[in-house]
Amino acid sequence: MRALVDEAARRSSVLWLRYGDDERARPAWHVWRDGAVFVVAEAGTRVGGGEQWLPGLADARTATVICRAQDSRARLVTWQATVRPLQPRTAEWEAAAAALRSARLNASDLAGLIDRWATTAVIVRLDPTGEVLETAARSAAAARHGSEAGRS
Repeated sequence: MRALVDEAARRSSVLWLRYGDDERARPAWHVWRDGAVFVVAEAGTRVGGGEQWLPGLADARTATVICRAQDSRARLVTWQATVRPLQPRTAEWEAAAAALRSARLNASDLAGLIDRWATTAVIVRLDPTGEVLETAARSAAAARHGSEAGRS
């Protein structure tokens, strides 16, 4: 299952996160690096700084990560992650920020992006726990089983 998580997260630039008390899944662009997902988001309750709005992510301990196929948007794998905000300007934060910056497609201030993130955003690392909640194969099997059960 680890290979499926790795492949799905590496091939996609957007995944869906469910965390905290919020039951809805929120889209998040990310990078996959060193066996983990890295996400940059607005810090605290601040809105309008140019980063994705993922309120409370930095305070969450765990998150459910949903990876979808790029072509069909079907769920490929849903897995659990531990959530860890990175401390700005540490070596780990700098490496994550550099990877996120290189993947950023729509930034108008690429030159000052990392400095801005250090003061107005949070970079979060999501590490797979090893717990896979759903795969495309499991989902298809459940759908078949449910439809067969309805015929008896």
